[in-house]
Amino acid sequence: MPVVSPPHHSILEIFYCRARAGTVISLSANISCLLSILLHPYMPEISATIQSQLNAPNEIFVISDQFVCYLPAGHNIGKPSPLFQKIESCHVEELKKKYAGTQQSRQKPETKISTNVVNGPTVSDPKEVERLAVEVTKQGEVVRKLKADKAEKDHVDPQIAKLLDLKKQLALAQGQDPKQAAASGKKNKGKKEIIY
Repeated sequence: MPVVSPPHHSILEIFYCRARAGTVISLSANISCLLSILLHPYMPEISATIQSQLNAPNEIFVISDQFVCYLPAGHNIGKPSPLFQKIESCHVEELKKKYAGTQQSRQKPETKISTNVVNGPTVSDPKEVERLAVEVTKQGEVVRKLKADKAEKDHVDPQIAKLLDLKKQLALAQGQDPKQAAASGKKNKGKKEIIY
C-alpha cells in the first residue's frame, strides 16, 4: 500500500523523509557489507552470498578502526535472497534421527580401546616386556639393513609393518598407549637413548 502524505505536510518534510530513508538504507547496506567481512573467516559461503547480493567490490576485505562506508552513494545492489534455508518439520525429524544419541554411542571402537588403555594400564610380565624389546631391536636392525642396502620397497614395507606391530605389542605390554608411544618415538627420532 503506497504511503500518502497528508496535505498539511510541506514539500520540505516529504523531501526530508526521503533523504532520511536513503540514509537509513545506505547505512544498513554498509553495515551488511561490514558484517560480510567479519563473517568471512567463519562462514565464507554466507559472506560471499551477502557480498554478491550487495554487489560489493572485491577490495572491501579490510577492517578499519572507524566505520567506513564501503558502498558509495548511488550504489546499486544485486538481487536479494534468503541467506539460510528454512528447515521444514519433516526434515527436522530426519535430522533428529541422524544426529540422535550420545557422544559415547558415536565414538569409534578404536577410540574406546585407546581410552581404556590410557585410563587403566596393565603391565605384562617383565620377561615378556624384555623379550618384546629384544625382538623390536632385532627387527629394527633388519629394517635399517634393508634401507642401507636400498632394497626394493616391496621387501622393506612388510618388515616395517612387522616392526610397527612389535612396537605396538611392546607398548601394550609396558602399559602405555600405543599411539602415544609411537608419537614419542617420532619426536626422539635421531636421538640415541641410553638404557642403564
